[in-house]
Amino acid sequence: MIKLDIQSFFESISEIQVYNVFHSIGYGPLVAFELSRLCTRRSSSGLERYKARNWRSHGHGRYIGKGRYSINTYRRVLMGHLPQGAPTSPILSNLAVVDLDEKLRRLAAREGMSYSRYSDDLVFSTARDDFSRKIAASIIGEVYRELSRRGFDPNRNKAVVSPPGARKIVLGLVVDGDSPRLPKEFKERLRQHLYYLNKYGVANHAQKQGFKSLFSMKRHIEGLAFYALHIEKSFGEEVLNRLAAIDWPPLASSS
Repeated sequence: MIKLDIQSFFESISEIQVYNVFHSIGYGPLVAFELSRLCTRRSSSGLERYKARNWRSHGHGRYIGKGRYSINTYRRVLMGHLPQGAPTSPILSNLAVVDLDEKLRRLAAREGMSYSRYSDDLVFSTARDDFSRKIAASIIGEVYRELSRRGFDPNRNKAVVSPPGARKIVLGLVVDGDSPRLPKEFKERLRQHLYYLNKYGVANHAQKQGFKSLFSMKRHIEGLAFYALHIEKSFGEEVLNRLAAIDWPPLASSS
């Protein structure tokens, strides 16, 4: 398995790319431009200033810079990018890189591999017996070139090549079996919460863990348990049952 990462993924998707997404699905130029401005955040970096000068080279200047559509604020030098954490950014980013995904999917198929991506995490996997680190290095080089052509910078420090037999983790889940599993470390963290809650009490554990309130600690641990429930049902149910059996103070139980 090859696991790669894109550095500053959302910030690398410019306002122009977002405009092209809206325009390609049928919005008029001015509406697409307004929507792209609403869904991006301004930046003053040198790269974004360079991109801003290219609005006209993309053929959009005639709609936003002169004539009856002329609005002074549209002339600003700054160029926006997708903000991380915005509810609109995940789907817009996926639509903006459809061509990249298709290119990498074809590359993976050529090598007898499967390709998947979640946001900035790219994964290539295969069951080939003859797969080697030399082949992996060649594929990584091709992927990096495709990313560079589209303005993305790979996070080379996060590149991982996992050989057969090695533990394979994708998006925090162990994926080297028939179905995804929770990592041992995640389970131990939850069990540790339960152990200390029972041994030292709710208030003492919240203080030691640095929670601002008993309620926030309870909701935090419950959130981890419900996440576990979706991955490993029996373990999640066990944790939730043990949490329900704890004598929580009234302030921790209220919503």
